[in-house]
Amino acid sequence: MSELGRTYELASAAPLAALAAALRSIDSGPVVFIGTGGTLTLAAFAAQEHMRRTGQAATSLTPLAFVANIGTNICAAIVMFSARARHPDIAEAARAAREQSIGPVVLVTQRTVDDLDPALSVFFDRIVTVPAVTSDGFLATNSLLAMTTAWVSAAGYLLPSTLNYIQKAPDEVLSPKIGRIVVLHGAEHRLAAWDFETRISESGVAAVQVADLRSIAHGRHVGLAREGQQTALLVIKGPESRKLAAQTVALLPPVHQITILDTQSEFPAGALDCLVGGMHLFGRLATAHQIDPGRPAVAAAGRRLYHLKWTHQSSRIASNTKQEAVSRKLLAANIPRGSDTGRQLYARHFDSWLVRAESVVATGVVLDYDGTCCTTSGRLEPLRPEVTYEIIRLLEHGVAVGFCSGRGRSLHESLRQWVPPSLWVHVRIGMYNGGLIQGLDDDVAPRCDSDGVLGELSEHLQSTLVGTGFRVTGRLGQVTIDGDGPTTLSCVAVENIVRSIVAASGAQLKVHASGHSLDVVPTASSKLNIIESLHGDATKIIAVGDRGGLGGNDFELLASVGIGLSVDEVSADPDRCWNVAAPGRKGPDALVSYLRAITAADGTATVRLDELLA
Repeated sequence: MSELGRTYELASAAPLAALAAALRSIDSGPVVFIGTGGTLTLAAFAAQEHMRRTGQAATSLTPLAFVANIGTNICAAIVMFSARARHPDIAEAARAAREQSIGPVVLVTQRTVDDLDPALSVFFDRIVTVPAVTSDGFLATNSLLAMTTAWVSAAGYLLPSTLNYIQKAPDEVLSPKIGRIVVLHGAEHRLAAWDFETRISESGVAAVQVADLRSIAHGRHVGLAREGQQTALLVIKGPESRKLAAQTVALLPPVHQITILDTQSEFPAGALDCLVGGMHLFGRLATAHQIDPGRPAVAAAGRRLYHLKWTHQSSRIASNTKQEAVSRKLLAANIPRGSDTGRQLYARHFDSWLVRAESVVATGVVLDYDGTCCTTSGRLEPLRPEVTYEIIRLLEHGVAVGFCSGRGRSLHESLRQWVPPSLWVHVRIGMYNGGLIQGLDDDVAPRCDSDGVLGELSEHLQSTLVGTGFRVTGRLGQVTIDGDGPTTLSCVAVENIVRSIVAASGAQLKVHASGHSLDVVPTASSKLNIIESLHGDATKIIAVGDRGGLGGNDFELLASVGIGLSVDEVSADPDRCWNVAAPGRKGPDALVSYLRAITAADGTATVRLDELLA
């Protein structure tokens, strides 16, 4: 088990910033965690941890259960765990998630992005790689421990340098003569219990049943009494459940053998400790049965079964671009995807919106930046060539282009890296969410700290959030709250704290939530401020953003212009802010399709919507 020690040491000592960022992107709402085999155990653990840490609802599902039960829209983030990400079940679930989830879709794997099938990668907003320490066998022992430990570390928990059961095998040993095992666990040790069940079931060592310390009281003890002499009881407990476990075991009918896994650590370290203890325990039991669980004999039919491709159609609605656009509106309005009334309402308004949009002759195009021109996770990287090519094409035809973002100087500097200097005069920049409007040909605004009310707020928030892992940055016209690594509070908790402090201040301030930060700006700051510098007529503007839903930082912009297009979230308003990207496309992928549909000439632009709907 020396490999387990190295796996735990690497995963706990070096939590991944990318995984911490992924956690922040899902903290603010419900999450569906998806896994197969051993990673389904991790999915259940992640759901438990998410509810404990954020107070938001979470569940874990197999790919089949997920796909079969999404007949209505899913207002949740989706996180998939797969060490190798090669299984057809993951591909089918990813496709369904991309089509029907409003939240981010995340893959946690041990493969790099470059090593993944590009046809799979396109379904995910974030792909997080947890490095492998050593190769896995049939039961994926090291990958499970690595991904679970990395998840806990990235969530901001402080883990011990070593785990008790990594240093030694459990004292108790299960008898190889036992034909049935009942695994009884505390609420904090579901991870170890279900992992042990998976190992026993997949190896065929014995029949196994899992129950927590209270579900055993609801009838399951009757079966235990009838088969007690052929049954071993494995009790997994820790400081939180030790008293209840002792009381429960004392009242259970006699069994052939009782084996105890008892950790001294509290959740989540105790959950990891018992996970390793169960791995040790199973390893000794498998050896007694002369079974190599890492390399079992797998029949040809078993391999075909594993690689079987499938598609669940019972709850799917055939989708083209128009149907998908309507479905996105239904999702924003919280109307079931299968509602005939809702679908007819939005389909009717969509047709009217198309007629109006096709008549718009625009003099300017306004683009959100992070989440639109680039992905949120890739916001520090250069824009994709196809994005810059299309924007430069518009500028070369005399169309004024504005960029609005919560960024400051960095936006000005980034744009100058790829926009030809001869075209700078046609570019306007709305920095700090529209609080500062400049031309790209103007000198870069000097770097300034917040002053006045914003300066006081910045100092207040810094002292309030110290030790949480969140960073407070005060700049001219804006205070930004974000985090780069593991945090000790969830994003939703920090957002609630910030909004409460801002509201209590009585100042004329508002809070914008983007995909990676919170921005506090004066109420006068608005992305609409850039329109005046683009000839001043909002009805002659094409605007594209990613957060067009009510409360999103692009809502006001996309609801006020001649053509408001979203590359992600839309509002429930039937007459404004539509997303007409092809199913499965979002962010820069959707933006490119929009830009390619724009015809530009002599300083004006029109959108060929028929091309988007083809």
